[in-house]
Amino acid sequence: MENSPVIETLDISTDPELTPDQDPIYESHKEPQEEKLNKKQDESKEKIIRSALKLFAERGFFETRIPEISAHAKVGVGTMYRHFRNKDHLFNEAFRISFFLSYPHHRRFPCSGRSSLPGKLRSETPLSNTI
Repeated sequence: MENSPVIETLDISTDPELTPDQDPIYESHKEPQEEKLNKKQDESKEKIIRSALKLFAERGFFETRIPEISAHAKVGVGTMYRHFRNKDHLFNEAFRISFFLSYPHHRRFPCSGRSSLPGKLRSETPLSNTI
């Protein structure tokens, strides 16, 4: 029995009514997967937008390619297409965010509820410093 595998036990409350996903002891040890995923997606979207703004300013819209933006942002091309339909969509989103950050008093419509990206960009570095 020297080589028997060690069985790891989890702290689970003794309440038989609770499943592991409802158990407060089980929940306290892990950050919810959805929050981790949303945070990672927001971070990659922010990297893409910052890289796109920089490259569009340096090279222009037509001379900037999607693979160049993804390489600059250090994300895969598939990640780019997960967040944006095409280069036009990326440009429009980047313009919308930079416009609302530059002119907050012109905000008539709230940003989409899918992401807190404009707030994150505002709280960090001004866009003029990133280009």
